[in-house]
This record gives sequence, structure tokens and C-alpha cells, in this order.
Amino acid sequence: MLERQNKHQLKAFGLQVVVAKYDRQGVVDHANNLASKTRSNLTNFLKALGVDILTSVGTILSPQKVRYGKAGMPENVITTKDIIIVIGSVPFVPNGIEVDDKTVITSDHALKLEFIPEWMAIVGSGYIGLKFSDIHTTLGSEVTFIEALDQFMPRFDFEIGKLAQRVLINPCKIDYHTDLFESKITLVKDGKPIIIELVDAKTKETKNTLELDDATLTAIGRAPFTKGLGLENINVETPCGFVPVDDQMQITDAEGNLVPHLYCIGDANRKLMLAHAY
Repeated sequence: MLERQNKHQLKAFGLQVVVAKYDRQGVVDHANNLASKTRSNLTNFLKALGVDILTSVGTILSPQKVRYGKAGMPENVITTKDIIIVIGSVPFVPNGIEVDDKTVITSDHALKLEFIPEWMAIVGSGYIGLKFSDIHTTLGSEVTFIEALDQFMPRFDFEIGKLAQRVLINPCKIDYHTDLFESKITLVKDGKPIIIELVDAKTKETKNTLELDDATLTAIGRAPFTKGLGLENINVETPCGFVPVDDQMQITDAEGNLVPHLYCIGDANRKLMLAHAY
């Protein structure tokens, strides 16, 4: 009875235990179902509290006014007591990298898991790259990391980085290069492989070129999704796209003054880019 329950539970995760194999579509479906269920639960929770949800694009006109409306549709303006910006972030893609969401992908697209590459190059060895490395090596991919700084997982505490490398990297025999950054990534075209040109981070000299037919994941980091918010309308500057806030998450303008009724939480402010770091 217990064995049957375990098999049923594993099947819900897209896993089968008859032989050592996995169901790729089952894994994707499980991830999508979790995201859909979470989204639905949050939506229902907000509606139960009396929150009106408008699916649209918004532009801030003043600390208490927002213009919204989809392209080609009439625009509307709403007035409210306070505005909280929770716009989130998008994958950061540096100059010189072409992304086609097929062979050169970001972390957002990697979640769809449309195929399992035999060999994947991951640009950036932080927690995003590490997470997808763990997934893909478990599913059978070979992984090569490319890190611009002088050590693997450079933004982690040194001891945590050593532990993660010992547990998650060394057993998988993952190849990685430090002190190198990608100056250019060219997509697969006319049957030709992906070309990754590697440059020495200190001397800026070309050091190596990687060619692969499968996939490259750019996992350098994420950038705030603040373009088009209209913050310039209220004299708020966004250095590197981030919205400046104080310890209470209230937005400050270009002169450092608090903007009344206007707040920003989540990835888009200058705090930690974590969902729970408000």
C-alpha cells in the first residue's frame, strides 16, 4: 500500500520508478501546476479582501494617480490613497549576447524545460546558475560554467561557496572557468553551432572560444522591470533601473526627499532581490 502511494506521489512530480528515468513533460506540468495554483490562490485571497484586479499596463502620473490601459484600448486614470510598486524583475542580458529562447536562453525560459541539452554552458555561477546546473546535471546534461570574477560563486560567503562547490559541483564533475567573461554569444544559424567568445576579465584579451550545438543559459543576474513606469513624472530617478527607497520602502526623489503615498517593495528597489525582502 505504501509503495503504491509513493509511486502515485512521484508520478505527480513527473517521475517514474519502474526504471531510472524521468518524464520531461510531467516535470514541466508539475512546475506549471504549482505556479498556476499559487497564482490562483493569491488572486482569490485578494478578491476575498475586496481588492479589484486590473490586468493592464500602468504609468504613474502622480503619487496618487495611475494611468492604465492596454495598447490599442482606451486609457483610464484611477486615483488612490497610496501606490505600492511591486513590478519585479527580468533576466539581465548584457550587450553582445543574443537570446532566442531556444538555444540561448534566460532563467525565465529555462523553467519551461522544452528539451534536455547534452551540453549546457551557463554564464554566471551565482545561485541562479547553480540552481539550473543542479537540475540539468541531475537530468543528464554536461555543464560548463563561465564566471567573470576570480572564484566560483563569488557573491556568496566564502565558506558557503566552498560547501556548495563540494556538494553540488565536484560530484557532478562540472567544468568551470573563472576570470573570463563572454564578449559575444552568437546563436545557432544555418546549422552552425553557438559560438561563445571568452575574454580575460583583467587584460580584456581573447582567451578562448567555445562551440556547442545544444544550449547556453545566461544567468548573470536580474534587472528591475521599471522601464515605462513614468517615475520621471514625479522627479524620481532610477539608477541602473532600481527605485530608491528608505527603510520603510517609501520612495525618494532625485533630491532625496520622501515622495508621499508612494512605495516600492520586492526586486525593484535597492534592497535584496528576494520575494520576502521587503
